[in-house]
Amino acid sequence: MLLYIRLAIVSFLSLFCSCQQDSNRQRASSEIELRTDLPALSDALQRKQDYYKLVFLKDGFPGKLISVDSVFPHPIYGSYVLLDYLKQYEFAPNDSLYNALNIVAKAAINRMDTLEDGLVFWYPKGDYVSKAFKPHISGLTQSYYLNAFQRLYQVTGDSLYERTALKIFKSLLIPKDKHGVFHEWSGGIAFEELPETPNSFILNGWLSILYNIKTYADASGNLTADSIFQLSLESLGKLLPKYDNPELSNSRYALSGFEYFKLINASDGRVEVEKPCLFIPNEGSTSLPIADPDTANRWTSYAFGSNSQALNIGPGKYTKFNLVLSRISYPDLNELQFSLKAEQSGKLIIQAYYGNYSPRSTSFVNAEWVNFDTINIRSGLNKIRISIPWTIADLIAYPTSFSKKFGNDYYNVYHFVHIDRLNQLSQYSDNPNFQLYLNKWNLYVEKWPNMPLYQNVMTHRAFQPKLD
Repeated sequence: MLLYIRLAIVSFLSLFCSCQQDSNRQRASSEIELRTDLPALSDALQRKQDYYKLVFLKDGFPGKLISVDSVFPHPIYGSYVLLDYLKQYEFAPNDSLYNALNIVAKAAINRMDTLEDGLVFWYPKGDYVSKAFKPHISGLTQSYYLNAFQRLYQVTGDSLYERTALKIFKSLLIPKDKHGVFHEWSGGIAFEELPETPNSFILNGWLSILYNIKTYADASGNLTADSIFQLSLESLGKLLPKYDNPELSNSRYALSGFEYFKLINASDGRVEVEKPCLFIPNEGSTSLPIADPDTANRWTSYAFGSNSQALNIGPGKYTKFNLVLSRISYPDLNELQFSLKAEQSGKLIIQAYYGNYSPRSTSFVNAEWVNFDTINIRSGLNKIRISIPWTIADLIAYPTSFSKKFGNDYYNVYHFVHIDRLNQLSQYSDNPNFQLYLNKWNLYVEKWPNMPLYQNVMTHRAFQPKLD
């Protein structure tokens, strides 16, 4: 007989926007039941329980215990449990694990939605797990389920799981403009951890997605999957140098990041900024809307303000921008471009709000306003192009942090993921960058214990690799 623990839910998360859902499988509930009859997770996963806080909902899907009266059905948790149970089952098959695999798998399928030809998990807008301000899918999450369902088909022979794996693979080919994570650009093919503008090129996500696609391609014989894998792998190999940060002996988490900029009117007349946009070579131009910084998403580029008058700047006054820059163009520079109407000739002073790397932070700290350009303007219309030097933008592609807390200590997780995934994928490419940066990033780890910058964090692995 199933054992349940009842938890009253004061308020429960609504996970999908109304235009993308026709069910309330994960909607608010006045009461939730947690089941305790499923097999224990492996020691490797149990050691992370203080961080994951994983519990099982009534249908068998795992969630994160947020508080004594709230559980969030985290989309990626189902894949963690399936891969964990699969590993246990493949080592020592038994009926309990077999039944649990089917329970969790079917609960996951029932919580997924159709998008184009694919099957997806939707993440809600900004909450416990997402920085996005709108519902989205995650390439990383999708790829873990791809791996899990194909392996589940091999274990059970149930064609439901084979069909599910194929639909999940198809979901990874949905382009970004249709809410997917597939990105094709002049440099090749990339898979995004989540759709963003500009593309974030999150390294651990891209590497893990590629590994899971390759695993699926080999197990299923899907030639399209193998071809896509090879094309994207070669694209990644060319970009690996952009992720290196030798000054800090570290790799970068992603290639994009946000930074504040200020335009100061140093003339005696008013100036008006028109049609501001951010231009990123290899990515294109993005128009900058006016937005309230108290409510705007920092992962979008915008001009500060509440109306068009925000861009009309009096003498000695300024306007500010939040710009999401990208290192994808390196060494070419990102540019802030706009037209400027000036009542009088004068100068425009450009400042950036820039800081330093801190191991336990995920963005730069101790920031201060730095003058980096002064532009002469004439009375009338001016066409302005402000090139943003890497000296005040290098850390927008922030090096991996030591911000994951396990127990009382802080660890770097993602640099080790980069190393382990490169080790897995390097055999499939002739590009020497894979072995070069695998070796280089391993050497960085050896340096960490002797670097003053990393004295207050743990410089070894938090856990042994578990990269299924």
